[in-house]
Order: sequence, then C-alpha cells, then structure tokens
Amino acid sequence: DGIIYGSSYCQEQNKCLTSLGCSVMGVISTIGSQLSLFSMVALSLIRIYGIINSMRIPGEVTMAKAIQIAIGIGLIMAASVAVAVLPIAESFEDFFVNGFKYPEQLKVFIGLTSKLTALDAIEGNYGRMRNGTLSWKMANKMIDEMFS
Repeated sequence: DGIIYGSSYCQEQNKCLTSLGCSVMGVISTIGSQLSLFSMVALSLIRIYGIINSMRIPGEVTMAKAIQIAIGIGLIMAASVAVAVLPIAESFEDFFVNGFKYPEQLKVFIGLTSKLTALDAIEGNYGRMRNGTLSWKMANKMIDEMFS
C-alpha cells in the first residue's frame, strides 16, 4: 500500500501483502464484489421467472413471500462471506496459500517462498522424506526447528 509505505513500498511489498491489514482489505473487497455478483444473478433469475410467468395474475404479498426473500438475501450474504473468508482460514491454507514469508534473519529464504522451496530445504536438513507433501503448518514447524 503506497499510502502506508510511501516510496519504500517495493522493498516492503511482501510485508504489506502478508499483513493483517491487507487480508482485511481483501476480505472486504471480495465480500463487496461477491454481493454484487450474486445479487445480479438473483435479480436476473427473478426477471426470467417474471417473463416466463408474465401472463399470470400476480398474487398478494404474503409473509411466506417475505420469508423467502429474507432467506434469499441471507444465502447471498452467507455465500459472499464464505467466498471471502475461506481462503484465509488456517484449515484451508494448503489449498489457497501460494507462498510464505519467513523472517528476514533466515537468509535461506528470500521473498515469498513456495511450498516446494520450503520442502527442499526441509529435505536437505532432515534427509530423505516419504513421497507426499507436508501441510504448511508442519513445514513451518520443521523450519522453525531447523533455525532455533
């Protein structure tokens, strides 16, 4: 963010992109985008339904219709929040995280480290590993042990 880091943003880019503030801004932005998208889809479906049933006399507004609309709005909001929050949930980090930022004093890793780079360093330190992959949580724990 150029406002916070000013002219040193390029040097501080990884710190900015991995910060809580960036995550919060991303979640808010994604929720807004998804609300807009899902709302437009819902309005389009309602319009199609209205065109298909255009020759029918509309019924009166009932409590059941109001509840259906409230449930629809709730589902749109829940889906928008889920799409925005799930990628930053710790239990899904293996699915969504592309790289990890290690402290500056670890000169082995420069910039954002991919999982393959981290696993190569772990294998070099601990020796041969079984085929498969480690979770980010386990990889970070092993790297912490390597440098403590």
